[in-house]
Amino acid sequence: MSDKPHISYPCPWTYRIIGDNSDLIKNAVEKLLPDRDSYVLKTGNISSKGNYVSLYLKIIVTSERQKDHFKSVLMASEGIRIIL
Repeated sequence: MSDKPHISYPCPWTYRIIGDNSDLIKNAVEKLLPDRDSYVLKTGNISSKGNYVSLYLKIIVTSERQKDHFKSVLMASEGIRIIL
């Protein structure tokens, strides 16, 4: 029995991106996904001391490989600390 849930693609997917600065996160998303009509990026929370911000990236992914690729590229970007 697999612990991994079955996901049918294509499907909507939301990444919660946590980083140092919302502008750095926005720049990384725009670099990865230059077509702004292909995703929605919304502001999430700001830490109590203002050191970290979170943004929600909503997009349609066509495969697990694409989903993992987007996460990998974003994680390698400046200012991004965690992606959930």
